[in-house]
Amino acid sequence: MIVPPPPMNLDAERSVLPTIILDNNLLSAVCEILEPNDFFLDHHRRIFRRMIAISESQKAIGLVTLTEELTKPKTPAIRHAR
Repeated sequence: MIVPPPPMNLDAERSVLPTIILDNNLLSAVCEILEPNDFFLDHHRRIFRRMIAISESQKAIGLVTLTEELTKPKTPAIRHAR
């Protein structure tokens, strides 16, 4: 049985993300419709997640803050002493 690919519109994905950068107030409206897993491309999902995180930290979503978030080194796992 062949499973069809999920519906996707890469042009829509490419349009939504920069629009949020231009007008941060749109993020809440977009979040009512979309969630990160609705994005087909992994890097679009990552960008959208980071936009949400930036917004939750009460910072403006801009190219600088978004780039900083996306290039942050991952926090190493904390090892618990035994």
